[in-house]
Amino acid sequence: MYLGNAKPEDFEWAAQRLTEQPFDAQAVMALRQLVDKVTQKGQPSWTRHATEGLLDHLSKAESHSRYTLFPIFLRFIPYLKARLALADGRPDEAEAQYRIAMQKYGNIDSAMQMVAEMGNAGYPQHAMRLLDQAEAIYRGQSDTSLKFPRSIYDREIARIRAVLQNEIR
Repeated sequence: MYLGNAKPEDFEWAAQRLTEQPFDAQAVMALRQLVDKVTQKGQPSWTRHATEGLLDHLSKAESHSRYTLFPIFLRFIPYLKARLALADGRPDEAEAQYRIAMQKYGNIDSAMQMVAEMGNAGYPQHAMRLLDQAEAIYRGQSDTSLKFPRSIYDREIARIRAVLQNEIR
């Protein structure tokens, strides 16, 4: 991808190879870097679709992927797929994948990042719905699981809600 020589079959080859290898945290980070690359402006849409296919292959238990044994990877997949859908101009699909990722991560900090990504991509109504889910997750979190005092989260949720409502109008 970085040299500009990638072909669709390279993604298929990588998916097959990864399912045959033991879980590797560096491979997971490489997947994130791949998503970062293919979601940049100017990248052909086939690279996003091929990356999505690679992620699908790795996340299916029937592929005998060792990656399906790791919850950290399984929650990362919908997040990456949401970013791919967002970059491809599919906000409904992105929202659905972000919702899955939010549930799997189960914390306000990750959820707010996803709300911000959706809002910054120009989909304030979708972001508002995600914000509602993020707030519900936050309300269910214990104080000890929060990085900051509740007052900070309360203010930030209210601020983001006001910004999104203003954009929707």
